[in-house]
Amino acid sequence: MLLSAVASAPSGLTLYCFSVGLVAAVNPCGFPMLPAYLTLSSSDEATTPLPVRVVRALGSGAAVTLGFVVVFTLIGVLAKAGASVAFGWLPWVMVPIGVACFAIGLWTVVGRALKLPVPSRRLFAGRRRGVALFGFGVTYAVASLACAFPLFLGPVVGSFAQRGVLAGLLDGLAYALGMGLVICAVSLAGVGAQQLRLR
Repeated sequence: MLLSAVASAPSGLTLYCFSVGLVAAVNPCGFPMLPAYLTLSSSDEATTPLPVRVVRALGSGAAVTLGFVVVFTLIGVLAKAGASVAFGWLPWVMVPIGVACFAIGLWTVVGRALKLPVPSRRLFAGRRRGVALFGFGVTYAVASLACAFPLFLGPVVGSFAQRGVLAGLLDGLAYALGMGLVICAVSLAGVGAQQLRLR
């Protein structure tokens, strides 16, 4: 009976949303943010004990994942509330963004430097660390949607529209947790790499 419940359509769709979230974390729009996250989150000193660094890495991943959850839940709820009309304007918004990305790509291909403001590492230290990482998660989620919006639109927003708010929230959470799992894995990989450098 348990196997039949796991294999049911709703749970299958939730698992599919989780799998799509795994892929969305490394899409071309979001992937460049992974090295930035690794740099900003691995600010612990070499003298910090390994267990403390592991806990902080998981905490950093959890804070970023919370940002994912908030963004994807908000989009799903807005779609369910009747904001689907706004999604009709999405192609008109995405086309200029795509053209801008293409222009930036050409700019860098011809050897021009692209100067962007980089947040200070001090922002990711102390009591502000969790808030800053949450904000990073929000930014990462929005950036990933620039490329992965069709992947998000079908299973997650469709779930809100067809299966109700509760099922939509569950599928949106699964999508966010899929992305969050990748972030936590990157965090732990950063701790492992730092530990190898200390040997």
